[in-house]
Amino acid sequence: MDEDEYVSIGSADYLSRLLREYGLTRRQVDHLVIRNPLYSIHHSVLRSQGEFGCAGDAEALRFCREIAEYMVQEFGIRRREAVGRVNEAWANPEHRNWIVGDDIAYHETAGYWAKNIYYGPDWRWQTPKGQQPTPVPFNEDP
Repeated sequence: MDEDEYVSIGSADYLSRLLREYGLTRRQVDHLVIRNPLYSIHHSVLRSQGEFGCAGDAEALRFCREIAEYMVQEFGIRRREAVGRVNEAWANPEHRNWIVGDDIAYHETAGYWAKNIYYGPDWRWQTPKGQQPTPVPFNEDP
């Protein structure tokens, strides 16, 4: 068993909620669930929600939409670009960062993640005081 292929879900309550959303029973996926000490599920069970390849459940979809909306409102970009930026950061083909269950992403606000994605993770430390940070380049049509 390669634990890198498993995505942390959190407590039994989060696992139960995910299985209800997906219309699955514990019996159907028991061989794809590990507990150490919290629950994790094999990535093959997860399905992208809505327009975000990283959103593994309804709560994650709402959170990603909140991040995109923040970018639209605060940075004046189109929604398509905001969605693309979230997907580029968290759902790129080389490494998908699933947001599901009790994900650590929820320890920060949507505004924090919007700035982190739009300006890059080091923008707070690399932008001289009093200057506007520079957005990370983005190509809508790769």
